[in-house]
Amino acid sequence: MRRRLATVAGLLLAILLLARLVLNLENPDEVATAFASAGRAPGWLLVGILAFGAALLSGALRWLIILRDLRLPIGGWRAFQLYAIGHFFNVLIPGATGGDIIRATFAATDSPGRQPEAVASILAERLFGLIVLGILAAVVALVRPAFFRGSTELQLLYYFCLLLGAGALAGSLLLFGINWEKILPQAAESGRWARVVEIVRRLYSAARICAARPATLGWTLFFSLTNHVMNIISAWGIGRALQLAIGLPDYITAIPVVNIVAAVPITPGGAGVRDKIVNILLTGLGVSDENCLALSLMINGVIIIWALLGGIGYLILRRRTGRMATSGQMA
Repeated sequence: MRRRLATVAGLLLAILLLARLVLNLENPDEVATAFASAGRAPGWLLVGILAFGAALLSGALRWLIILRDLRLPIGGWRAFQLYAIGHFFNVLIPGATGGDIIRATFAATDSPGRQPEAVASILAERLFGLIVLGILAAVVALVRPAFFRGSTELQLLYYFCLLLGAGALAGSLLLFGINWEKILPQAAESGRWARVVEIVRRLYSAARICAARPATLGWTLFFSLTNHVMNIISAWGIGRALQLAIGLPDYITAIPVVNIVAAVPITPGGAGVRDKIVNILLTGLGVSDENCLALSLMINGVIIIWALLGGIGYLILRRRTGRMATSGQMA
């Protein structure tokens, strides 16, 4: 019931944010005109669609590397399948991590006796991705401070990026620079919390193993960066189709900021929030409200297209197994 209420509340907030953007438009017909111009540039639209698919593939590869490092019994195709299903639920559940709960359910069922490690693989995959995204947003803010001048909202986003980047660095050093395994077992002496502490210890141990191995860490960070680069290229391709008068450097600056704010668990898939941040960032470059809305709506459309593929995979999985999670067989 709480999850349903949170989903409904997030959906209502997304509708309110989008409605406010629409009501503030001076020439709503220009949105349709922008869509029509994009329809005349199918090549650039295809770039946007395929690049987002490549971003999802990079995320799945990042997770697969962690799975193999932890020696979990989840194969490559299965990992891609579960990652796509997770993306489907990310679009339905508030925030960019809602689908991780569903993915964790499948992964834990596929890993009997090693459920904490299966859940830890997802937490580690998401953690590495967010750390890289936070640092990337902070770097682009430092490189282009002038981009964030012109309004109070832009300045708030600028300091938010810097704070987030600093937090990502400090958090990673605190998490992996100290061996908490030597501390956690001591707390397990109190019988009441022994099981909880043991689960936390196993979760942390799995994440630390990934961070402590140079090859795993290097490839994980590489695919994290590739994931974010592909997201930028996807937005750039859509923007080129819409004939927006901004260049690739502007997308490199704006999209990491958009994605890091949209990752905050407020609305399903970041809908509404993403549109608002796109409007704040790009109107400062002279892009009209109408074109900003067209861009963000098309980005949402691409996200939904790939989510539908994950949804089809989920329906097939449900039909074959008759339940939400499986016994570990390949679907």
